[in-house]
Amino acid sequence: MFTFRHDSFLLVGMTAALGLCLASPVRAEEHEEHGEHGEGEKAAKPPASYAEGVKRIDHHLHEIAELIEGNKLADVHREAAVVRDTAKALPGLAAKKDSGVAQKALPEITKAAKALADTFSKIDEVADAGKMEETKKVHAQMNELFATLQKHAKEGTGHKMEEHHKD
Repeated sequence: MFTFRHDSFLLVGMTAALGLCLASPVRAEEHEEHGEHGEGEKAAKPPASYAEGVKRIDHHLHEIAELIEGNKLADVHREAAVVRDTAKALPGLAAKKDSGVAQKALPEITKAAKALADTFSKIDEVADAGKMEETKKVHAQMNELFATLQKHAKEGTGHKMEEHHKD
C-alpha cells in the first residue's frame, strides 16, 4: 500500500518528467532557429593560456569585421560563437599562477569577459536580421570590451586594435 510520503515522491517525479517533456519542444525550436548556421559547428578546443585566448578573440573579431565589410552578416554567428566561448574561458585562464596576469586585474577581466560573451546573442540577432548598422555597433562594443582583456595579456598577443577593428 502507498503511503503519503511515497505518493509525494511519485507526484514530484511525474511533475519533473512532465516539465522535461514540455521543455524539449522549446529547445528544439531554438536549435531549429539557428540550424542553417549552427549545424556542423564544433566546439573549439579551449585555449591553453590567457594569451592564447586573447589571440583567438583578436583573430575572430577581425574575421567578424571582414564579414561585416563584405556584407556577409549571416556568417557572423560562427565567429561570434568562438569569441563567446573563448571569452568565457578567460577568467579561469587569467587566474592561473603562470598566466602572467596580475591577480588584481582578475575582477576587471572577469567583468569584461562576461560582458563580451554576453554580446553574442545581440550580434547574432542583429546580424541574422541583416541590420548592418546595428551589427557594426555591437561589433564596436565587442572591440571595446576586448581592449580591456587585451591590455592584461603578455606582449605578443596580437596586433594593435586600430589595425584590424576599424568600424
